[in-house]
Amino acid sequence: MTTETAESVQIEGAEVDLVATVYKVVDGDTFDAFPSGRVRLADINAPELDEAGGQEAKDALTNLVLNKKVYLDVDDLYVMDKYNRLICVVFIDYNSTHVLNVNKWLIENGYAQTTDYSNEFDPDTWTLYNKKI
Repeated sequence: MTTETAESVQIEGAEVDLVATVYKVVDGDTFDAFPSGRVRLADINAPELDEAGGQEAKDALTNLVLNKKVYLDVDDLYVMDKYNRLICVVFIDYNSTHVLNVNKWLIENGYAQTTDYSNEFDPDTWTLYNKKI
């Protein structure tokens, strides 16, 4: 078994800062992973669990990432938000040559809205699939 590290994985148009495994999904835009800790998906906003669509957003994120390896592009400007969550664009393996942008997928499938916070990311430039290089 080979272990991928941030140094060994390259994604076109992104910087892989951490490779982690998701062990808990908190809601539609936040999860816990090892060894990274709590991760907040950058520049998206899913409904809270007590709001309409909140449970559906959590279920969608759960189906995408739970118990899976994720590639985290951490915000270079702020790193963490006020709740000490890493702010990241998150990628998962799609096939042998491409990864899926989880943030973009949640937006395109109606589980979250784009919210362009002050950070290094520009959601207008995201693509759903990025090539592994």
